[in-house]
Amino acid sequence: MDNLLPSAAKLERLIGATEPVDLTALAEFTRAGSWRERPEVRPVPDAVRAKVLVRDRGRCRSCGSARRLEIDHIIPLSRGGSSEEDNLQTLCRLCNRRKSRRLTPRL
Repeated sequence: MDNLLPSAAKLERLIGATEPVDLTALAEFTRAGSWRERPEVRPVPDAVRAKVLVRDRGRCRSCGSARRLEIDHIIPLSRGGSSEEDNLQTLCRLCNRRKSRRLTPRL
């Protein structure tokens, strides 16, 4: 759903709710911005991206694949990392997702 919350009625149908769903608290929470307290996502400049891809020889640094490559922050921006070349690496999409799952704290 493109990361958008559906209407309360649609959400009730989707989850099979037996009582009305109240989204007021969630709406207030998102308006307050408390879930957005992370660094602004800054795209990696094309020139830096190209340097990283050339340095890594167009291969995933984890598995060696040359398909579905992404530029990854070794230390994530959310943990104080930068978009400097020495903090970037080439990973395939699968390895990048695996890394993200390992770094995500469990609540």
